[in-house]
Amino acid sequence: MPTYPQKIILYGNPFCTMIGSVRAILDRSNAPYEYVDIARNSQASQQVKQINNGYASVPTLVFPDESTLTEPTTGELQLRLEELGYSVQELTLLDKVRVIMNNPISYFFGAVLIIFGFAGNNIPLIAVGLTILALGLLLNLINKKR
Repeated sequence: MPTYPQKIILYGNPFCTMIGSVRAILDRSNAPYEYVDIARNSQASQQVKQINNGYASVPTLVFPDESTLTEPTTGELQLRLEELGYSVQELTLLDKVRVIMNNPISYFFGAVLIIFGFAGNNIPLIAVGLTILALGLLLNLINKKR
């Protein structure tokens, strides 16, 4: 695998639903990258707007050759990584679950199920909501230990 003098820069924010899948692809390719949260870094936000004609579109990736990809599909990102000499491993079932559970919408959905479960006195709905939240928290703990 070739070595590059710098990492891929991945610009995102906590509300972007695509960040989890982009990070999963980067992780599976073993490509070195740095995640930059534009919600916490105004200079990075300006950089993303400059790249994207005034829009703070994320995810935006900047590659070592200074080429960029904004809101890429899985196929587009995989192709670009392969052009750089990286091999992207296939997703395992556990990887697919992690991508889904790293999406903030999953937590929101779990919380909504719990609320509607309590409002309608529906124990199975509460159980499903709690399971979604517990699975997300468990997977996040496992990811942090890696």
